[in-house]
Amino acid sequence: MDYLGSGKSCFILGSGIDDFLDSKIYIATADVVDSTIINHDTLISMKDKPSRANMQPVPKSIWFAKMIDSRKLIIVDDYSDDLLENYVFSTGFCGIKCVEKYFYYIWSFILTDEFETIKNNYCTGTTMMAINNKDVKKIKFVLPDDETLIKFNKIANPIFEKIYYNNLEIIKLTRIRDALLPKLMSGEIDVSNIKI
Repeated sequence: MDYLGSGKSCFILGSGIDDFLDSKIYIATADVVDSTIINHDTLISMKDKPSRANMQPVPKSIWFAKMIDSRKLIIVDDYSDDLLENYVFSTGFCGIKCVEKYFYYIWSFILTDEFETIKNNYCTGTTMMAINNKDVKKIKFVLPDDETLIKFNKIANPIFEKIYYNNLEIIKLTRIRDALLPKLMSGEIDVSNIKI
């Protein structure tokens, strides 16, 4: 058995971001549905960032919304260059930095309905119910032995990496569609002579 944020398999990340030049993309909890970021358009600068834009993505980290009944999850791996270099997260997320061998296993646990139920049961507050870091550390989960983890990671790592790169491709294609569609509708781009 282990506890989230115990330090054995993972620990809770504090708030605070590195200074940056130009702009970054701010991700609020409203910008995430399940484990998909649906809005990549909120640009902030160091000077005009909202106070909640204060969580720094780091490699091997997992993020979940603290608010009750709010299933919003983000995974950041070593290869997640886009997230690591260009994004800042809201303090509405709890960030957990994982020991590498437990990373995908903990992510798989956080993806479950069981985790969401446990998280909701620890949420407190009068106006907005949410889990705090102290109570995150009360969430128990089973840790497998190293041999099982090695087998699990051999299967899970390429799957989650493929999901990440597929999502990047979806973002690119969505941006191309959004740029082309108004031009097609207005007649600025004429496709009538294209033969398929």
